[in-house]
Amino acid sequence: MASCGGRQLSGFGRVLVFAGGLPLTVDGHTVGAVGVSGGSRQQDATVAEAAAAAL
Repeated sequence: MASCGGRQLSGFGRVLVFAGGLPLTVDGHTVGAVGVSGGSRQQDATVAEAAAAAL
């Protein structure tokens, strides 16, 4: 995975991941995502993890 400022690139240009963003998966299939922005990287990640866990 290559670092690009505050974001990371992976998936051969198909996926762009920012801190605070998490994919939502069901039975190994990605069905959506949750994204959070506005705090620090750690704050955004913590809130995104709580949101994903609540779903």
